[in-house]
Amino acid sequence: MTTLNDPRTRSSTGRFVAAAAGASALLMAVYQVATPGRPSPGFDSVLDWTRELLFLAFLVLSVTATWFAASRGVAPRASVWLVGLGYGALALGVGAGMLLREDPEWFMVLGGPGNLLGIAGFVTWAIWAHRRRVLPLAAVLLCGVGGVLAILGSEFGSSVLIAGFWFYLNQNDR
Repeated sequence: MTTLNDPRTRSSTGRFVAAAAGASALLMAVYQVATPGRPSPGFDSVLDWTRELLFLAFLVLSVTATWFAASRGVAPRASVWLVGLGYGALALGVGAGMLLREDPEWFMVLGGPGNLLGIAGFVTWAIWAHRRRVLPLAAVLLCGVGGVLAILGSEFGSSVLIAGFWFYLNQNDR
């Protein structure tokens, strides 16, 4: 019987989670490009819920995929903490917004630092992976640049970069 701690199970589950994180980031990019402009305040349409659910899925799956990557030796533990704390804070705010059906006023208290921590996690990962030659330069660039622009430039579809990184990790397992 295999368990989650079995390397084979952890590897296949990690690949699935990386693919799911990539898919959510890609869908997020398509949504943002297909529906330009500011979202409507509140949750009045299916598109409003779609936007928030995609964002929440991206955050949770990215944290989980980072943990699996570190467990395989492809990411540093520092990235797990930074991405986990940053994206976890953002997920808390997004989840609260979904429950309240509007963005809470206190969201920027979590949103600003959460974004910065997440960015720091991906940049740390990219530098670590480049120095240790764990990933090729193209994957390092997707991790670093994609991690910076995943949320900050998402209105322009830039989350496609981090999607490419997650898809790379899905295909190139150790």
